Amino acid sequence: MRRPRYRRLLLDLRHAGGDPAALSAVLGLARLLDLDPLGIFVEDEDVFCLAGLPFARELCLPMGAWRALDPSRLAGEMAALAQQARRALERASAELGRPAQFTRLRGDPGALLAEQAGEADIIALAASATPSGLADAAMRRLEEALLGIGRTVLLLPPRLLRTRGPVAAVVSDAGAAEVELAVRVAVASGEPLMLLSAADERQTGEAIAAAEAAGVAAARIVVRALVAPTTEAILAGLAGSGERLLVLPRVRVGARLSPLAAARGVPVLAIDTRP
Repeated sequence: MRRPRYRRLLLDLRHAGGDPAALSAVLGLARLLDLDPLGIFVEDEDVFCLAGLPFARELCLPMGAWRALDPSRLAGEMAALAQQARRALERASAELGRPAQFTRLRGDPGALLAEQAGEADIIALAASATPSGLADAAMRRLEEALLGIGRTVLLLPPRLLRTRGPVAAVVSDAGAAEVELAVRVAVASGEPLMLLSAADERQTGEAIAAAEAAGVAAARIVVRALVAPTTEAILAGLAGSGERLLVLPRVRVGARLSPLAAARGVPVLAIDTRP
């Protein structure tokens, strides 16, 4: 059965809300794919639970003094962050001419994002610009949870390096969904298409033919062979390409999104290819 057409792009604003480049990249992709953007700010319930514990303390800078966590003050600060993210989203959407909606929720971020997202949605996550061990583990759990229920995930890098360049897609035996979406972006943006093929000659030929039929000139299609669909092989295949976006089929590719996005400095879009 053919995958449903994507209709919305849901953006987790907890980290991306303070990064104008990330917002512009997401909204620009939404425009290229004709998606309706929805910014979601989730107030993590665990943070409020922690504030209610008698031993919880926070370090106040620049004085360097410790003080008890005040739940009411924390709620006010969280509300201010949500409004800041909303204003940033509104500014970015106005600049790009792509109206975006906003919603504010409280609870478990992974559960709420999964609840909000349907099969016709793409969920955009932004890695923290100042990652820590805990932050990286939390992002990995969220990424795995969303991919585990069959959602398509767009992971933004901690620092966006490029907004122009070829659109790269990993070709495998999982189907044509990743190539189809990459071709749509390439045609809409006028960028070249790069196919990183871990498939056989027939499937690679079919991907090329589909791209040409959709409007990508043969001279603007580059094919590079992958020895295996792994993080290391994909990074080697992308060397020197200067791509703006990487699209891959998550089920058949053993690569994690976070290292790829961080290493290349561009968004990585993982499509669920299960039937």
